Amino acid sequence: MKRKLTLFLMVIFFLSTLTFSLSRKKVVNRLSSSIEVLDEFLNIPESGIPEKILRNCEALVVIPHVVKGGFMFGARHGKGIIVHRLPDGRWSNPSFIAISGGSFGFQIGGQAVDLILVVNNKRGYRAILSDNFQLSGDMTATAGPVGRNAEAGTDIALKASILSYSRSKGLFAGVSLKGATLTIDKKANRVFYRKYIDYKDILNRFFPYPKEVKPLIKLLKPYGGKKR
Repeated sequence: MKRKLTLFLMVIFFLSTLTFSLSRKKVVNRLSSSIEVLDEFLNIPESGIPEKILRNCEALVVIPHVVKGGFMFGARHGKGIIVHRLPDGRWSNPSFIAISGGSFGFQIGGQAVDLILVVNNKRGYRAILSDNFQLSGDMTATAGPVGRNAEAGTDIALKASILSYSRSKGLFAGVSLKGATLTIDKKANRVFYRKYIDYKDILNRFFPYPKEVKPLIKLLKPYGGKKR
């Protein structure tokens, strides 16, 4: 009887370990998709996010494949990451994040879009850290200017707390986004880092990057350093 119980416990442990491993693989895939989307946004020759904005931002939110809901027109949901520029100029490890609801002020076609939110200042960053943060009122994500070397509108845009950019079927544009809720995905954080770490510590304190994060940091390195 004791032998059977031991065998049973071993099977349960194996299955739970397998489930955890598969869950982490799924979360890693989400990170990889976010890195791929950010890479594509940063390498759009003449219609990307202006470099001045990237070098001065407080944080970046990247959410690949935001899908329009089937029952509510305009309602969307998606999962991605947020990364924060630390006071010493380094980028933080990513925290996983989700978006739900909301509508795009400019529908650019298709049922799915890739979305980037550029958080320009500490006010916008603190709002997102409050968790279950809704883009509304004076904290609505404003359509960001496009053009890597664009100057017109850039200075004005830097005064906005959050800028939004999206892409669908190759079309890239700044869009107005309101009514959406941003939620920290604490479960994904726990699975990815293999232990519980408060999301504020992930974003505000430096610790060694897991190997899966290093491509993200390499991609962001040209836009590192203290805000100018």
